[in-house]
Amino acid sequence: MLTELYPRFHDRFSSLPLLGPHVDDFVVWLHAQGYPRLPIRLRVRKTPRVDALLRRHGVRRLEDLTRPDLLALAPRDSQDDINLSATFRSLASYLETRDVLVPLPLSRSQSLVGNYRAYLGQVRGLAESTIEHHASTVSELLAFLRYDAGPLVLRRLTIQRTNAFIASVAPRIGRESLQHAVAHVRAFLRFLVAKGEIAAGLEGAIDTPRVYRGERLPRSLPWKTVQSFLSAIDRSTPMGRRDYAMFLLITTYGLRISEIAGLRLDDIDWRAGCLRVPRPKVKTPLVLPLTKCQ
Repeated sequence: MLTELYPRFHDRFSSLPLLGPHVDDFVVWLHAQGYPRLPIRLRVRKTPRVDALLRRHGVRRLEDLTRPDLLALAPRDSQDDINLSATFRSLASYLETRDVLVPLPLSRSQSLVGNYRAYLGQVRGLAESTIEHHASTVSELLAFLRYDAGPLVLRRLTIQRTNAFIASVAPRIGRESLQHAVAHVRAFLRFLVAKGEIAAGLEGAIDTPRVYRGERLPRSLPWKTVQSFLSAIDRSTPMGRRDYAMFLLITTYGLRISEIAGLRLDDIDWRAGCLRVPRPKVKTPLVLPLTKCQ
């Protein structure tokens, strides 16, 4: 995939002393994680600088590094160089998944979250992105309970303590997102019940925040309003034509922004008259008929 991103200059990246053998697989990994083409290109573009920083600090083999060692070379303030910071973070995660970096001893909470992630994937069959959301909430819960300092806190867990965690999360997210957080906590508690870590009953006692019908903006607009909006876009410029195409996909097919950003020319089959929208969660594309637009 590296040659697709940089047909003429791919050798510049694949010949890097330290990262060169990994760059192509790094691109494949980023694509599998759902990254659009532009962020992937921006990360690849920074790999020569990362490679130079590593060698400047005396690194001769990636296999001698830990994740903190690698991240320590990133800019202290991510705003100093956003793309470089993002490249360091993505590389750390990629090299970790490929077992290149020196593994660090897992804490109690990391071990428990790892077991829970395996359960969500192997037993419940959830998508990786969904597992990530569950794991994030559970990690935050365990940190709130100070699980690493005293693992017995789970056996002494009460509804008051559980609600206190939900209350600590609530101020920074909306009620709909809070519903997801509550669902994550309930699922984790059911997992602990199945393992015999806690008694049954607590998972059903957590209250769910209410979301009222009509409290949000309408989910759709009248078609005449949509047509007026589309006709107002200036299509005499490349940017205007791009905006028109994006909004047309939204209004015609109901695609999400992330789905539109992830589309490539290969996803349009002109002869068959269909559009294939990648869906990482279900691993199969959504096939839609191409419509005739005036």
